[in-house]
Amino acid sequence: MKGFSKINGEKEQFLLDFLGRNASFTRIEAVDDNEWNRTKIIVTKTSQPLTHLIEIKKNTKTIHQTTQLIVHFLVGEWMNLDDSGIHTGKHHISYTSDQFNKEAIDIDDFLPVFISLLLKKHDLPPVVNVISNKMATNRTKNLENYLFIRDNRPRHIFVKRLKKHYQRYNRFYHIS
Repeated sequence: MKGFSKINGEKEQFLLDFLGRNASFTRIEAVDDNEWNRTKIIVTKTSQPLTHLIEIKKNTKTIHQTTQLIVHFLVGEWMNLDDSGIHTGKHHISYTSDQFNKEAIDIDDFLPVFISLLLKKHDLPPVVNVISNKMATNRTKNLENYLFIRDNRPRHIFVKRLKKHYQRYNRFYHIS
């Protein structure tokens, strides 16, 4: 695993120190496009609240394609958390809210599916919407372009993990 970015503050330095303990992590200063000859993954926020765009660019001997995953309400320890919920922009979403319980996708449930998509040898659709399995009844579009993530663990275990992370690292949530 390689990572690159500028260290602009205490939060970035903390993250670098945290990741730097991983023997598989290497920090690089500059990226040469020729170095990335297989797959590029670009993650950005979108104008829609709680939605991330993950662009996968595969460039191998057999596959040359770009797929955009539109991931709705992906939740994990990197988010602005507190003991009662998630802060996103001007909104606070409680762990007990209907929105959290129906729409939230645990990063731990998402990553195995994401890795399997990266390893696929055949073409993916150009755009894939990723939503919680609980939102499956709300779909009205082409099913080929949807990926439903199942909750593999009870919701209370997911919330407990988020709260435990917040309690352990809450001093870093208040660094500006």
